[in-house]
Amino acid sequence: MKISGIKLTLGFMAVLVTFFLVTFSNNWGNATAKKTTEDLEPIIRSVQHKPIEARKHCPAIIKKLRDSITKLEGKDVEIRRLKIIKLIADCELASQQYKSASGSLADLSNAQPQVAKWHGLRAKVLFKLGNLNEAIREARLAVQLEPSNLQWKVQEARILAQTAMRSRTKRAYEAAIKIAPYDQASALQEELATFLKSTKPQFPNESIE
Repeated sequence: MKISGIKLTLGFMAVLVTFFLVTFSNNWGNATAKKTTEDLEPIIRSVQHKPIEARKHCPAIIKKLRDSITKLEGKDVEIRRLKIIKLIADCELASQQYKSASGSLADLSNAQPQVAKWHGLRAKVLFKLGNLNEAIREARLAVQLEPSNLQWKVQEARILAQTAMRSRTKRAYEAAIKIAPYDQASALQEELATFLKSTKPQFPNESIE
């Protein structure tokens, strides 16, 4: 009985030690990942509109962020993971790594399919990559999810303007004009008039910014 009691105590202590080690490891990993994102987020914001600077700093930043994902543990892993992927996508967009950005935005839209922003941003990236069919699909999803968002409606119209779908393009412009403020509505009406007069795509990739 005495030996069994000792074994029981030792077994309990081993379980307890394992529990504390796992808990400490999880907390340490989460704390490290959190610190990484907090340190890098301001840097990413500072280069968002500076592609040259972004191309210089973002490869190292993206590597650190991806490494931090592997350290995540616990019940909030998915929330933290998506936040890190969003920062990775921001850095990829800033440094004009459009192919990589498309992948990151796909991860976000797959995880949160009801968030229009991910579909809208991915439409922009796919358009820049020349993938018109997928860009149109993503642009349409963004509009369906946020029908009162002028940005998504204009983006859809301008992407469609690069195709032979003239009737659909016209309807998309008219939908955007309908909800646009007066000054923007006038500019969009001019865009639509220019499109209707031409038999060729009118607007370059940059026009969907």
